[in-house]
Amino acid sequence: MLARALRQAALVLELPEDDAIEFTELATRLETGAANGSPDPGRLQRWGASIIGILNSPVVSGALRSVRRVCLR
Repeated sequence: MLARALRQAALVLELPEDDAIEFTELATRLETGAANGSPDPGRLQRWGASIIGILNSPVVSGALRSVRRVCLR
């Protein structure tokens, strides 16, 4: 469910094209890796850290602040 939500968030966050592609691919890898019969925790952590890195980027942080302001009104 998390990976699907991340892919949907990529559309809403209006990421630059390269970041959006990477973000979506990482979410897909995370989903596929977690669904594997014996997931590799190291890979899942690396992919998760990469997703967090994108979410912490200045572009996304600004978008998230805007969304937060709208939600708090």
